[in-house]
Amino acid sequence: MRNIELLLRLLLLMLNLGACASLPDSTDPVANIQLVETFPAETELGTAGLVKAEAQWMDMISRARRTIDISQFYVQTIPHSSLDRVLKSLEAAGARGIQIRFLIDEAFVKKYPNDTGKTVESIKKWPKTEVRMTNRWTKAGGIQHAKYFIIDGQDAFLGSQNFDWRALDHIKELGFRFRSPPLVASLQAVFNDDWDKALNQEAIQELDPKFFQPAIWRDQLGQLNKVALKLSPNPDANRPGLWDFPDILQMIQESKSKIRLTAMMYRPIWGDKRAWLEMETALMDAQKRGVKVQFMVDNRNRPKEFKALIEAGVEVGFVKIPQHSSGQIPYARLIHAKYMVVDDQKAWLGTSNLEADHFYYCRNVSLIIDSPKLATDMASVFDRYWSSPYLALLRLESSSKLKAREEP
Repeated sequence: MRNIELLLRLLLLMLNLGACASLPDSTDPVANIQLVETFPAETELGTAGLVKAEAQWMDMISRARRTIDISQFYVQTIPHSSLDRVLKSLEAAGARGIQIRFLIDEAFVKKYPNDTGKTVESIKKWPKTEVRMTNRWTKAGGIQHAKYFIIDGQDAFLGSQNFDWRALDHIKELGFRFRSPPLVASLQAVFNDDWDKALNQEAIQELDPKFFQPAIWRDQLGQLNKVALKLSPNPDANRPGLWDFPDILQMIQESKSKIRLTAMMYRPIWGDKRAWLEMETALMDAQKRGVKVQFMVDNRNRPKEFKALIEAGVEVGFVKIPQHSSGQIPYARLIHAKYMVVDDQKAWLGTSNLEADHFYYCRNVSLIIDSPKLATDMASVFDRYWSSPYLALLRLESSSKLKAREEP
């Protein structure tokens, strides 16, 4: 029944667009897209005007009336943390009759039985809740890495935040909350297909492009805005229109003035150690034709992976967040957001690290954005980190070794 309702809403939207001489404006539900961030505690890296993820998540859960669908890589929590509050809110939603479906990567649960495994077992005991651990991508060497949830088929969140207590308090993350009907319908189609085929490694992705319509509207200045939901791995080699990676490369290839790119990890090799040069070549070509390329990653990366980019003139910044006053927190105090801004006009935000396997073998989801307003908002977040004292630019020493240094 829910799928039929979504299709009817999407068809109605398409008919309205065709019947109107002008596109919806920024007051229409199609344009209801809001940037949401997380930044490490005890830093001044928050961006004015952006609501933190925990507040958005709690608001979304409190408004649920029928269903909550969750797709996550893993879940890890500790008592009295932000995620602990979110999980208790979800459990309370189940207790008031909300149907919850929770999809999670099977391999991670098996690898960490004492934390993720125990938490998953407790979630299974929630009222009105079903958990499926998926191994759908395992055969190809991939994982279920997408991070999003959908409320009542009408309200969704997509971002870099794992269901990890550190992701809400101690890690740089970025995402979008959206109530835009075409985008929510697209994401729901992805979830339903993954849910139905969670334990089928031979399953084909049956995602019809006609149900993946972009959100399109005009802003107050009359500028056209377009946001589309795409995914990895490629659903159909013969019809690559839903695959996010070609769109990301195209944005780089068509850039004219500036590229801002960030992710936690970048590795120009496949998992089997073959060279992976698609992203690197596109960035280097952009730099060579006069585009300013700024590439920001976490300090946990290996400097040698960036040698060719540095030699081509790309600015590479490593971010190192200081430890919290409570002491060392494993797997925290880092940047984890995955996004790109091109010419302050277009952008990508997704759940993929910049590694070949993430685009070719893993389930990830992205928003492909052609919107000056949204791109500028994302650029402001990037610039705050790029100009912070936590970033050190890589430089090529005379010995051809890379070394990070603080910029004055």
